[in-house]
Amino acid sequence: WFMNNVSIDVAERTMYKVRIAFAEDVHGGYERSNNMLGAYSEIIKSTNPNSYSLVSVYTRKSASLFLY
Repeated sequence: WFMNNVSIDVAERTMYKVRIAFAEDVHGGYERSNNMLGAYSEIIKSTNPNSYSLVSVYTRKSASLFLY
């Protein structure tokens, strides 16, 4: 009875922040993903001889290019 009769008003922005925080906890954020690029590139090279990976990273201040 109690759970069916209680409502909580939450701001849409708050729900967005919670959703993003949860997704980062489950899947990892950009930092974790970027740290895994080198390992992923090595897997590509080990399973596909004569291949390489090219990673472009753009920020507001600079751009970087990595060849693995």
